[in-house]
Amino acid sequence: MERENAGFRIVAEVPIAKDTELVIGFKETSLGEQYVCWFCKDKTNYYWGDYSHTYREAIYSLIKRLNDYFPGAPK
Repeated sequence: MERENAGFRIVAEVPIAKDTELVIGFKETSLGEQYVCWFCKDKTNYYWGDYSHTYREAIYSLIKRLNDYFPGAPK
């Protein structure tokens, strides 16, 4: 089932806790592509968005947030 939030189609998701995940959303705008990396709780509550203009920047944001969320994890 395709998910969407605030006009962004969810294109990637990484579970980080029982009911929490990091997701990347994508939408096409009149100014070009826009991406966002959100924390998401219960697949409906999206928060702390980090917006970017490339998929590469969105992936970088997701990886940085994973490293911040799991500070002791190997890099």
